[in-house]
Amino acid sequence: MKLRIKQLVSLKEANQNFSRVARKVDEEGYVLLLRNNKPAYLVFAYDEDDIVADDSSLLDALHRLIERKKSAKLKKKGEGEKTMDKKTAKERRRKFADRIEALYRDSRNATKKYVESLIYPDGKAHISVDLTNVDELYSPYSYKEDMKPDIFEYIDEKTYYTPVEIPLIVNFDVGDVSDLRKSRIKKSFLDHYRLIYEDKRRELKINRAVAWVLFAIGMIALVISTIAKLAMNAAQIPDIPLIFEMLQIFSWVFLWESISKFFFQGREMRIQCMNAGQLALAEVKFNEPEPELKDNIE
Repeated sequence: MKLRIKQLVSLKEANQNFSRVARKVDEEGYVLLLRNNKPAYLVFAYDEDDIVADDSSLLDALHRLIERKKSAKLKKKGEGEKTMDKKTAKERRRKFADRIEALYRDSRNATKKYVESLIYPDGKAHISVDLTNVDELYSPYSYKEDMKPDIFEYIDEKTYYTPVEIPLIVNFDVGDVSDLRKSRIKKSFLDHYRLIYEDKRRELKINRAVAWVLFAIGMIALVISTIAKLAMNAAQIPDIPLIFEMLQIFSWVFLWESISKFFFQGREMRIQCMNAGQLALAEVKFNEPEPELKDNIE
């Protein structure tokens, strides 16, 4: 039998405060009373389901009681650990939310600082593109008319966070090259973004036209189904034909699709169109030294 310190009680203490001994028995399952620091009596809770008339079963009853108490304590401990796990998980989620909020604030500040670093005292955003180390500027299929796509990808990345209302200056560092090559680079750059702008503008017009058509179809279907329902109710027709129910469902589908094209797809297309327009209107320079930075830009 294993005993813990809290299960050992002196006989003198038991005589003075037996209710305390009883509480320990309820908590621990049994208590050993000591006389002169030697085991004297064993006290355990009474359970008539375990205690029988046969004296030989008394020890077995005690063992069953002890096992029950151990199981109950383990269950209580497990519930406490689960509660602790829930508290720990909640605290971790709260800390994670705080870190995400801090990351959001830092990212906004970083974006603002990045945009400010591109804007010079002349009020324009300067994008520098180093082409001196590029072996071949043009696509191998274009007869030296179209620059490689990765050059435009770099420019797109640099100007992604720049507000569209800020004018751009794209400075190509090409070294000592002929004016003919400079003119080809400038033409390739401007043609690329002007074509994208026209394409995005055309897509925006088509999207707007389709949205209006869907909206008109949806409204017509909704009006027809509503009038039909009102007429049938006035004629006291209990069963409305399925076709009118389906017509009303289709009307809401068309209306929702038109709203999606107006406010979601249209917004994304407008952003892409304005970004392309900003680059199509950019001023192209070659081998220009960068102007002095603002004093407040690090």
